[in-house]
Amino acid sequence: MAGRLQDHMGFTVTGSGTSLAGGHPDDPQAISPYQGLAHSGDAGRTRAAVSASGVADFHTVQAAGSRLYAYDSRTARVGASSAGRKTWIRGTEEDTPALAASAAEPDRIDAAILGGLRVSTDVFYPAAP
Repeated sequence: MAGRLQDHMGFTVTGSGTSLAGGHPDDPQAISPYQGLAHSGDAGRTRAAVSASGVADFHTVQAAGSRLYAYDSRTARVGASSAGRKTWIRGTEEDTPALAASAAEPDRIDAAILGGLRVSTDVFYPAAP
């Protein structure tokens, strides 16, 4: 994104030319190695911080309509956020390298975990605000 050599651990396309990403900034002067959630609305030419900057290390980012799920490797938790993406509800702690969600069922999240697959609608990962 934005002509930089970002270390995007998590990335998802949310519309034509629009994407969200998590990972690590490429700036050696950055206060924190955790980018939080960043947004681009112009196919990656520019990007802007959205939330959790300097706090979250999102290794997986998955959109489901107006809902967004992201796995934070710092806390080993999946978080859920609504359309504004400014606040997060933390789900249960579980090492989750991959997530799948759909706009058709935004309350459902499928998570790859050690030993299999976990599916939840609101118990494993709380519903987003």
